[in-house]
Amino acid sequence: MWNMLIKPAFELAGTIVKGKQRVKEAEISAKEKAIQSKDNWELEMARASASSWKDEWLVLLFSFPFIMSFIPPMVPYVQAGFDVLAEAPNWYSIGLGVMISASFGVRIYDKFSLKK
Repeated sequence: MWNMLIKPAFELAGTIVKGKQRVKEAEISAKEKAIQSKDNWELEMARASASSWKDEWLVLLFSFPFIMSFIPPMVPYVQAGFDVLAEAPNWYSIGLGVMISASFGVRIYDKFSLKK
């Protein structure tokens, strides 16, 4: 009688363990695919930016106020420009920051997605 109870119980336990293993393997596989997809996207973006002047343009754009700050006649213009930008709407500043970060490869999305 005990054999009739013990054998099915062990079989059920084995089935449950195998099911949990399959679920874990599926989760690991999904994570690996997500990482590979992310790496592929970054590689494509690197290839696309190889012939782009976007990054160089942004470096020049940010270099001008820095350089002009060391030329005394230009300092008032630099200061006036920053004063105007300080009054810009928040959405504009955030949007500009996101565009610049995306251009230089900073991963803002990852920082926000970690909070989930």
